[in-house]
Amino acid sequence: KVAPHLAERVYWQRNSAEDEAVKVEVAALLSAPLTLSGATQIALLNNPELQSLYEGLGIAQADLVQAGLLENPVFAASVRMPDHDRSGSESRTVTRESGGGFSVSRSTESATIRNNIEFALVQNFLDLLMIPMRKKMAEAHFEETKLAISHEILVFAGDVKRHYYDYVWATQQADLLHTVTTATGAASEFAIRQYEAGNLSRLEMSRENAFHGQALLEASEADLEVRLARERLSRTLGLWNGAAKWELAMERLATPPPGKYSIGELESHAIANRLDLAAKVKELEILAFGVKTTRRWRWLGLLDLSVSTERDGDGVYVTGPALELQLPLFDQGQAKLAVAESNLRAGAQHVSSRAIDIRSETRQAWERLSTSQDTVAYFERVLLPTQQAILDESQLHYNAMLIGVYHLLLDKQQQIDTARRYVDALHEYWIARTELEMAVGGSLPTIADRASEPGSMPEMETPAILEAVPSAQASTPASHENH
Repeated sequence: KVAPHLAERVYWQRNSAEDEAVKVEVAALLSAPLTLSGATQIALLNNPELQSLYEGLGIAQADLVQAGLLENPVFAASVRMPDHDRSGSESRTVTRESGGGFSVSRSTESATIRNNIEFALVQNFLDLLMIPMRKKMAEAHFEETKLAISHEILVFAGDVKRHYYDYVWATQQADLLHTVTTATGAASEFAIRQYEAGNLSRLEMSRENAFHGQALLEASEADLEVRLARERLSRTLGLWNGAAKWELAMERLATPPPGKYSIGELESHAIANRLDLAAKVKELEILAFGVKTTRRWRWLGLLDLSVSTERDGDGVYVTGPALELQLPLFDQGQAKLAVAESNLRAGAQHVSSRAIDIRSETRQAWERLSTSQDTVAYFERVLLPTQQAILDESQLHYNAMLIGVYHLLLDKQQQIDTARRYVDALHEYWIARTELEMAVGGSLPTIADRASEPGSMPEMETPAILEAVPSAQASTPASHENH
């Protein structure tokens, strides 16, 4: 069920010979820099929580097999003992004697009475009639289970993507903040030297030191976020300890592809492709079949067919069939039918509610994606070029001794801060895109999807700017800073 919605394959580990081949595949993927697809593939093969989810399929398969089996017959036996006080019979004989009198004689005859033994074999005949319907219900439930588990797999794949993008974003932010610390560190060191030379007040020196301290703190927090994001991704991949030594292939978040999606097209795509909605529809079919079955068989309760044999007291065996039929005089299945019909109506409402939620989720994700795409475009078209132009002009003014080194470094810090917010916007876009993929059923329509290349963020030219700082420290006169 998940194959049309996910490029990576799913494997269910069941202690088979193929399990070892899967471990080799995971090790091979970890030995190379991880792409987004590679990380998703490792997680689908290796995550133990996901593997436990697959066991739901085994349970549904077992239920399907059970539905085609007859109930075991019931064997019954009984033994009834005779009353031994009456095991013999007494007879009296009256004879006339020659003298005219009568005499009475008693005699006791011993009667052999055997134990009463009975055997019976009972089978629920109604169970035999219900096998085709039970199998049909179990098959539908199996399909529902596959759809529900497939949906959970897609949700899990979406989590892998989020954690992947989070880690790339965290590393980019940390790199930019370390660039800031380099700039503020140079400014702080230069300020100390100027203060010691008597060319800068203690206030200005303290201000530059404070800027550097704040930058160091932010860089430390960014490094922590990198470690936490890496750990989240490792956990999602099912890795721990030494196995978590991996590197990503993507060093920078990609710029968004051109073009926008139509919300009408996305909603239709979501309704047609969401597997959780398909599972709800399948559940509704099961409930409808349950109503039909209950209405057809509600008059029939107990129907047992049996064969029994009995040996009576004279040792004669009597064998024959028996039938037990429950008469629907009082309970005619009205309550069962009412419950089944109520469940069917509730199921229909659940399907409608899920469809409404899916449309709403799709619109929300589309709004977020569209806004973040516009934000990224504005950064690329306006803010980043403007900051670069400001820095270029500052460099010219600095070379002409019209501004001091602190102004130059401040402009550089502002440019880096703009780059950080640009990376935030990129991160927001890719998270929104992932959410939209999940909202529409795992993948966006291919006709509007265009690939993008990673690492397209404009370069900040950090080394060239910072190289100007040492020369300024060595040659800047006191009058230079006063401009």
